Amino acid sequence: MTVLLVLSLNISAAFDTIDHSILLDRTSRDFGIHGCALSWLRSFVIDRHQYVAVGAHKSSPVSCTSGVPQGSVLGPLLFAMYVSPISNVIAVHSPRHHQYAAIRGRSTLC
Repeated sequence: MTVLLVLSLNISAAFDTIDHSILLDRTSRDFGIHGCALSWLRSFVIDRHQYVAVGAHKSSPVSCTSGVPQGSVLGPLLFAMYVSPISNVIAVHSPRHHQYAAIRGRSTLC
């Protein structure tokens, strides 16, 4: 007998809550990304600033201390890497599974 379970989570602001140090540690430890590539990813997520602009008016910049850039091509991939330990929990129960992350029409399947 085959059993199919589909679990869909719509986590509000999930891409905004990614802890940079956990993401970079996991990227290195679990996915083997080191050296120049890790430095590039570090510069991509750390030391970013954002502001709100309406017409000619613009707010003061605020430092982004967590999250990945919204609408970026790497956002879904980095999120999937961040939540990858969920696979370990699922694997204990032996089902075949896939993880999927999407934002603004872009997606990553892990």
